[in-house]
Amino acid sequence: MEFVGIAKFKIKPEYSDEQLCLAEKDIRKALAEQEGFLYRELGKFPDGYWIVSIHWTSKEAGSKWAENSKKNESVQHQQQMIDFATMRMEFYKKRFLINLPKINKMDKVVFVEIGKMKLKAGVTDEQFIEIERKTRNGKINQQPGFISREFGKDTDGYWYFRICWISKEAGYAWTPIFQQDPNGQAMMNALDFSTVRQEHYTVVNP
Repeated sequence: MEFVGIAKFKIKPEYSDEQLCLAEKDIRKALAEQEGFLYRELGKFPDGYWIVSIHWTSKEAGSKWAENSKKNESVQHQQQMIDFATMRMEFYKKRFLINLPKINKMDKVVFVEIGKMKLKAGVTDEQFIEIERKTRNGKINQQPGFISREFGKDTDGYWYFRICWISKEAGYAWTPIFQQDPNGQAMMNALDFSTVRQEHYTVVNP
């Protein structure tokens, strides 16, 4: 079961996007030698926030990097650019995947939809898992531009999803189809909408 760490932040006004990306390149070189590392993604939201997600084979592998990175000059350099008052970090274990992302395929990702939510009272994890299974085996597999879909859950009971697309247009085209699909409607009916948070970002390749 994969482990995912997410950091969302803004950079200080005296630093540029280009400087952040240069530091990101150096960090990825160090990560490539780290045991248990799968891939790291950098993206930017329309409101100027950045997101970094790191995917590991296990929580232990991610924790080891967190300790080792304290001594990494590239990490320290990038951290100097971050406005930590804007920083938010989250972690979850990945449960389900369609089209297991491989490095060559993830290189094609341009647009990502992410979300966080809790289930309605009375809806069990097992019921939700079955709804998700039907959804991921349904129309989305035939949707042009679809790359991968993953679900995970954190220790506070929040569920996370992440859907990767080859373009913004492909991602937005899926929304009305999902809303009209019986499986999509069943999923929405299972959610506590007071807890739902959904966002989109564009992948940045440094």
